[in-house]
Amino acid sequence: MEEEKKVKKEKRKIDLSIPRIVGICTILLIVFYVGRESTYLFTHKEDTLELGLKNMGELVTQSCNAKILEDSKENRKLFGIVFPFTESRQIYSYIVNVNASINFEQIEYTVDKSKKKIVIKMPKAHILEANLDEKSFKKYLDDESLFSRIPLDKQNEARLAMIEKAKTECMENKLLENADINGQRIIENFIKANPDYNNYKITFEYKENSKDEKN
Repeated sequence: MEEEKKVKKEKRKIDLSIPRIVGICTILLIVFYVGRESTYLFTHKEDTLELGLKNMGELVTQSCNAKILEDSKENRKLFGIVFPFTESRQIYSYIVNVNASINFEQIEYTVDKSKKKIVIKMPKAHILEANLDEKSFKKYLDDESLFSRIPLDKQNEARLAMIEKAKTECMENKLLENADINGQRIIENFIKANPDYNNYKITFEYKENSKDEKN
């Protein structure tokens, strides 16, 4: 009798576990089928927050090299009369490198996607630096008198005057105008490199430079 009871209990356990197993298998089959037959919906949207122009900082867009001749004289005078044999004279030249740049950090822009138009508002180019090329020094005359040598402070004044002369000549030869044109080309090429803006019309407007940027 006891053996029959044990067999019945085991049958009941098996009978109770079979529906659970079937139920779990059914759920797994449904999940597998849904996963295989369903498709994923992936949506995305891109928009440009920054064109990256400001990362360029101060960018040199045009350079000019000017060869400047300096003729310095020093002599002794008394009552406006030059003493003979007291004149010192130096004639030499330097090449002065003048760089014009645009401050890209001051550039502002608006993008009109409906009209496919970009308006760039930028500062005018200005002279960033002007330096004497020390290796370009060429001496033509160095005639120094024992009675009146050219002092170092006046030699330094002459070098500074050469730099200012080079800046003036470069600006007269459209240094800043060419720097503006090159700046526009750089910006336009930078924007056109982005396929999203390849067919946009780009227009340029200029800000009024601040006093410390004017030359």
